[in-house]
Amino acid sequence: MDLLMEYKCAALHSPVIFADGYGYGFQSFFDACAIDASLSDYSCGFSFDLSEASEVPGIYLLPNLGHPNADYVPRMLSWLGGEERTARVMDAFASAPSAWRPYYAGYMKGRPGAPARLGFFIPPDSQERYALRPELLTHDLDEYRTFPVTTEEREKLLFLASQGRIWDLQFDLYPDGSFSDALGVSLGLGFGTFDPRNTSDYLAGSMTETVMLELERWGTADVRWRQMFEACYAVKCVVRENGCRRLVADLVRPNTVKVRFRQGKPFVAKGYLFARSYTLEEHS
Repeated sequence: MDLLMEYKCAALHSPVIFADGYGYGFQSFFDACAIDASLSDYSCGFSFDLSEASEVPGIYLLPNLGHPNADYVPRMLSWLGGEERTARVMDAFASAPSAWRPYYAGYMKGRPGAPARLGFFIPPDSQERYALRPELLTHDLDEYRTFPVTTEEREKLLFLASQGRIWDLQFDLYPDGSFSDALGVSLGLGFGTFDPRNTSDYLAGSMTETVMLELERWGTADVRWRQMFEACYAVKCVVRENGCRRLVADLVRPNTVKVRFRQGKPFVAKGYLFARSYTLEEHS
């Protein structure tokens, strides 16, 4: 299981104080995010991979998805003590195919080799091109990486691109400027129309079911993937906060499915849920 904990930068107040041990030594980074007014619509946070033993989470700073960019990356790396990586990270973003938009960078300090995570947003028009001509995706990958797409990787990527909408690509960049053999591919499976209050008929015969059954056949997912949808819900409740009663909506819905490749082979698929509480109105 992965867990991404996001904080809106505009909602942080300096000094940012975590309970003992829960800031993982990154309090100064969150302080910087709170102080920098240009990051008001950004999110920052921790990325936990609960399948690995590392106790140091990855750190992220995410622009608004409507305005993907890499302008903030030099500041972020300097706040995290990774200044020496800036030139290589920015070069890697700048050399990407025109169909990709630099979106986020992460600093995986606790992982072997301490790679930087590079994420690219694929705009809707490019998603459509990849869906109509999936071979364009593998061509762009071959142009970007110094090592070619393997035969198995090509076959699997062609399936994913033709079935869903590939909207996010992830790479790990080592300090020497080389890429690891890992690749992350996030899929849009029409979750925008998913109603968490009525999940029973959503999967039957859907594109989501087709893709997930194929991932299960590959051995990258197992029967538990259906629980991702069974766990979704939407409720309203009244809560008391600071002497006021507020009507709050709690929502859990599917967000995306990511397939990770290593050495040219798919080795795991991860389903991500989006959880949030909304204050709807105050009650007297």
